[in-house]
Amino acid sequence: MSSEHIELWIAELKKRGIKTFEHRDLPDSLRDRTMIIKAKYAGVIKKSKVSTKGPKSASMRIVWEIA
Repeated sequence: MSSEHIELWIAELKKRGIKTFEHRDLPDSLRDRTMIIKAKYAGVIKKSKVSTKGPKSASMRIVWEIA
């Protein structure tokens, strides 16, 4: 997957007004863990914070921000 795919994915996020997101909150058409990983390593998104919603036994969720 080239950087062009990542740029198109980020452009679609921006078009929809998404600046920060959790994976589970993305629309189905944009929910792609592979893209998140590749965008992270390309420096296009960065970890904003770790969300700890729910009880302590709940898993922690990463909130991503478009750089």
